[in-house]
Amino acid sequence: MSRFLDAMEEIEKLVSIFLNVSEAVAFIWGPVKLVLMIATTWTNSIKNIIDVYEEIAIALDNLAVFRNLIRHDEQLKRMLEDYFSDILRFHSSILAVFSKPDWKRMFMFIWREFRRNVKPIIESLKRKQAMLSDDKLQQHAILKSVQDSDLYAKDQFGQIQSGLDDVINLEEARRQKQEIEQIKSCLERKLNVSLTQIISQLELPDTVIKSSGRWILSNPRFQSWEVNESSEGRVLYLNGCPGKSTLARTIIRYLKDKPSRQTPSQPLLVYFFFKHNDTDRKSFRSMLCHIITQIINTDGIMMRFVYDKCSSMDYLDLSFLKSLASDCLFSQRDITIVLDGLDEAKDNEPENVLKWCLYELLRMAPSRGCHIRLLICGQEDGRIEPLLSSYPQIRLHTADLHRKDIEEYCKAQASVIRNRFRLSCDDENDLILKVSEATKGMFLYAKVVLSNLASMGSRKEYKAQLEDNEFPRDLDEAYERIIQRVIHAAGPSAQTSAKKILGWVVCSERPLRWREIQSRFCIDVVHGLCDPDDVRADNCKQLCSSLVDATDCEMFPGLESRYLVYTNTIDLMREHIAMSLFCCRYLSSRPFLGIATDQVCDVLQSGYFGFMDYAAAYYQSHIDRTESLNMDTVSDLDLNIATAKNALSDLEKAYQRTDTDGIADIEVVAGSTEEAGKLLAQSIQDKVIHIRMMIHSQWDDLSQNTGFKELEGEKRHKCTRLQCPKFSVGYPSEDLLRQHRASHERPFRCKEESCFAYIVGYTAQTDLQRHNQKFHNEESRAKISFPKETKAGEHELISACRSGDLKHIKLLHRLDADLSGASLPDSPLIVAFKAKHGHICKYLVENGVDPFHVTSPLNEAHLEKCIGKIVSSYPPGVEILLQLLIKNQGEEGSLVIESILVDRIAFLFDDWRPKLVAYPGSLDLYDHWENFTLGHSTFRDLFPKLYFQGKFFPDRSSEEYKICQRIISENKFFLHIALAGRNYRLATFWMDIDTHKLMQIQDEKNNSPLHVCIMESCNSACDTCILMVERLVKLDTKGLAHKSNNNGQLPVHTALLRWGDYPRILLLRLLNLCKDLNYKDKQGFSPLHYARTAENMQTLVHHKGVDLFSRNKEGQTCFITLFKRDDTFDEDIMRILLEADIRLAWTAEKYGQCFTPLHYALLAGRWKDRKDPKGNGYGPSRIAKFLLDLPEVEQVLQAYAVEPSPDCRAVRAYAEREKLGHALEVMDKIGFGLSTTKEIDG
Repeated sequence: MSRFLDAMEEIEKLVSIFLNVSEAVAFIWGPVKLVLMIATTWTNSIKNIIDVYEEIAIALDNLAVFRNLIRHDEQLKRMLEDYFSDILRFHSSILAVFSKPDWKRMFMFIWREFRRNVKPIIESLKRKQAMLSDDKLQQHAILKSVQDSDLYAKDQFGQIQSGLDDVINLEEARRQKQEIEQIKSCLERKLNVSLTQIISQLELPDTVIKSSGRWILSNPRFQSWEVNESSEGRVLYLNGCPGKSTLARTIIRYLKDKPSRQTPSQPLLVYFFFKHNDTDRKSFRSMLCHIITQIINTDGIMMRFVYDKCSSMDYLDLSFLKSLASDCLFSQRDITIVLDGLDEAKDNEPENVLKWCLYELLRMAPSRGCHIRLLICGQEDGRIEPLLSSYPQIRLHTADLHRKDIEEYCKAQASVIRNRFRLSCDDENDLILKVSEATKGMFLYAKVVLSNLASMGSRKEYKAQLEDNEFPRDLDEAYERIIQRVIHAAGPSAQTSAKKILGWVVCSERPLRWREIQSRFCIDVVHGLCDPDDVRADNCKQLCSSLVDATDCEMFPGLESRYLVYTNTIDLMREHIAMSLFCCRYLSSRPFLGIATDQVCDVLQSGYFGFMDYAAAYYQSHIDRTESLNMDTVSDLDLNIATAKNALSDLEKAYQRTDTDGIADIEVVAGSTEEAGKLLAQSIQDKVIHIRMMIHSQWDDLSQNTGFKELEGEKRHKCTRLQCPKFSVGYPSEDLLRQHRASHERPFRCKEESCFAYIVGYTAQTDLQRHNQKFHNEESRAKISFPKETKAGEHELISACRSGDLKHIKLLHRLDADLSGASLPDSPLIVAFKAKHGHICKYLVENGVDPFHVTSPLNEAHLEKCIGKIVSSYPPGVEILLQLLIKNQGEEGSLVIESILVDRIAFLFDDWRPKLVAYPGSLDLYDHWENFTLGHSTFRDLFPKLYFQGKFFPDRSSEEYKICQRIISENKFFLHIALAGRNYRLATFWMDIDTHKLMQIQDEKNNSPLHVCIMESCNSACDTCILMVERLVKLDTKGLAHKSNNNGQLPVHTALLRWGDYPRILLLRLLNLCKDLNYKDKQGFSPLHYARTAENMQTLVHHKGVDLFSRNKEGQTCFITLFKRDDTFDEDIMRILLEADIRLAWTAEKYGQCFTPLHYALLAGRWKDRKDPKGNGYGPSRIAKFLLDLPEVEQVLQAYAVEPSPDCRAVRAYAEREKLGHALEVMDKIGFGLSTTKEIDG
């Protein structure tokens, strides 16, 4: 520790050289020095960072000897800047550690994240130490006198080293990203919540106009709640009639979009929407899981903390989740919780939620250094208002602005109705007044009534609905009108369809998809058929009007379903029984239990399995629902609980008959209903897997059938676990599913990150416990077990293969020796291959040994070496490998070969780079040689099917094309690397073969290929560079030209920054691509601020849409920023701007001191005043003369005089000295600078 502090003292001495030069250096160094002082004082309390400081101390050890050199050597000064930057980054990480609330308790998890963040910093310091040694300095002195060729070589080596560092960093970032994805997938499964589910709560369609609900943001009680820190003011209760969810979403979006204050205490927002008919959103437990998921997706430290707590647990009980959620919330300094629809929670859950929030969270938060705000939205149903009566409330039905919102909505909908029925203005106004007065503050009433009126078939029907005896007086009557029209007044077919859909939607355990409802209409479980002719011609909205959300078929906001059940329009008991009967009979129908091979294709194509996901997951839950309802038996004798249970029993028997392997197990547990249910669920799960495999294997053919796609939907790779949320949702790619599946197969992970079981995990908790006892128990030492000696027969087989003794090998084969050598590190075939015994290899392959079966890492290494030689030395051999891949497609060996082949071909590009660098001639020729014959000729030798008549024209169904696309997809940044090195030949080749534009992406710094090409092209922007930019612009179909990088810069910013005199034709092209020509980077600079030549400025100011008054973060226009330095003053640029708008000459900055251009002109240059006793000082420059020579100088002087601290007499003195006659006449006219009393009134 002392070594580090001594080294930092040396750094401070070096930095102090520059403290008086730049105010920014002193400002930054202050916090760093404070941390060092704390570290010096509290060394014992921060022992965990001493080792890190020690590593940095070693890297800073030799700085003292360079103190004098640094004062005079510009290169060493730049290196000191790098040191300074690394030290700042290091201390920024330390400050992040100790500014975390409750950091002492979370220190272990914070420390892991800290170590990952500072590792690259320490490596950077070590690299600089290696460069900054005495030997290196001597070499540096020598290198200054060598020829340009030597300097060029050194630069190239530096580029190679930089490239290697980038590759290493990219790989490390990829590994960390993959690890984080695995952790998130595991936690998603354990918490049964995905981030997509949470975000989707905000994406539900609001049934109001866009501006609706904004009034809540100006409500005094809401504003007080937003800023209040008292215990009572931290809770706000929003209650009243339906419409609260819309307000809740408005508040959430407002808080999420609120501009960041760039402070550590920026509040985190978590939210949850309770929903009575969604099993995943109506309990205290669900709320806790959603809150935890939102926090771990924004806080990496808490993500690892939660993973550490949960990884070894199979089930998370409520008390554990409460404790875990509390820890997650208290880890944040400032957090806002929004809970909507609390009255929709089941049973006594609302009281439990409120007691936890009010009596545990809010009371404990201050002692844990956390500030919590709580917003509760819910109806007054007698359960929640007693607990919230002492807190501020907003009642919707008494809020005038809420009524105004309703009125605006009525106006918008009335306009639509007026156009539909050709009504007069008076009729429209009468409608608005009639509905607005009848709502009584209930938004839902207005929505239901107006939706019903808009759906009338004629003006006569519309007017009939407005009669006093027909017009609904309350929400119940409004629903009654819709039900009357949808069910009772509809035709027989539409009536039947609507009632079925409403029944299914009301009783469904999750929102049904429209394709699932269509499948339900088409499926005949008795005959095991699906008739696509039964697909409904009308859509969900046409059949059920506003009662059902057409996105995911569910009731919204939930009152509709209660009303349908309450009025006996829908018999909930009957619907649950009917659904359970259908699911059980469907799962035991002939297509599930076994059909002839020749009928499989027809059944799949018919879409029979379109309802499989729902039926497999919820066949049991509907029976459970009927028991929990505890109602009298329904009138229909065929639909009662006993019938449903008999159907379930028949389902169990049906799967017993088909599952011969499980008969013994089922008989053993015959007396156990629970165990029998588990076995049945497992059998159904296996059946679903088998059917999905058949569908996926024939997907290309099946998807050609429109009827199949209509009932099956798009291809998704779904989880096989019935209880998993991804069972019916799935993933768009197989790779994502594979990562998800790993969290199921080996979910129990070790907590130690350095342990193999942290990555691999175990299948059972008992295995993990044994592992911890064996390897991580301090009281016991791990026992080392050595592998058993191989059998004598295996030794003899290896020896015979090595010596080429075929006779002995045949003898061992007859004695049942394993010729593949699966248990050996080196297979017999590999041994014979290395010994060059072809006859042995031939015998082994002819007798069933798979030459591409990977038996060990060493075997795979030999395969990799062999394939590498084929790729580099014998291109025709690649075609043989591809044929083997096609023949053994899907097998383990073929997958390994494919991966190795992709890697080896990708390495060819690394081999080509030295050849490109070695191109004879000047660097300029190398940089701008566009024709990449080498790449295409080599690629054509490897993959002839990708070329036609010498041009890249691939056969997209070939294995070669598949390999080619995989090479591109796994090396997406190769184009960026080629452009960064100005390897235009290589870049052109990549663009030629990248037919899917997979490389047209943003890199880790969010730079697109267009950014990189513009940044790294030559200074003169030659024809070749222009052609390259033109091609990238043409390839930009993803809109990357109007996406910014990490600095907030678009390609047009980069172009203006990179080249002063950028080619006008390309600048115009980039400007035309921009969606926002005034887009500002992180400094607030628009493209106009970057223009530094008259030609570029002329192009910009005459381009439509450019804002000449665009301001940066300091509130300065482009005109003002050009006045900062007298030596860079360009009168031509100034005149172009003033010709475009003369007001720029006197427009002041918005922030700070509000200086005008004249203020900055007076400060821009250095001049000597002979009357000044000191003989020098700062004063007016030629920029000031330019402004005072303008015909509009009067406006310039008036604007200057009204701003703070004007020195009018100094300006006048300057005008007199420079003999600016017109300016002096204007000054006399307005009394400018004559005396204090005569100066114009600002």
